[in-house]
Amino acid sequence: MLGPLNDWQTIHIRSTPCAYPDQLTLQNTTVNAAVTHTACSSITAGSTYVVSAAGAATLRAGARITLQPGFRVQTGGRFRAWIDPCMRSEQ
Repeated sequence: MLGPLNDWQTIHIRSTPCAYPDQLTLQNTTVNAAVTHTACSSITAGSTYVVSAAGAATLRAGARITLQPGFRVQTGGRFRAWIDPCMRSEQ
C-alpha cells in the first residue's frame, strides 16, 4: 500500500494502448440486429448508415461521435452512443 506522497516521490502510470481503430467511418450499412462499433478516438456515421426497426446500434468512442445528415434510426430501432475518455490512446 502506498502511503502519503512526499515532494520527492513520483508515481508512474502506464496506460495500455487502445485495442480498437483510432477512427471509424460507418456507411453503406443497414443494421438489422444488435451491433456495437468502437473506436479509440472518433466515429462518423454517414448518411447511408441506417438502424432498421429490428436493429440496435451502439457507438462508443474516446473523443467524438459525428452523425452526418441522413443518418437514420427507423421507428422501433434502438440507438445509443457515448463518449468514453478511457478509450483514448496515449499519444
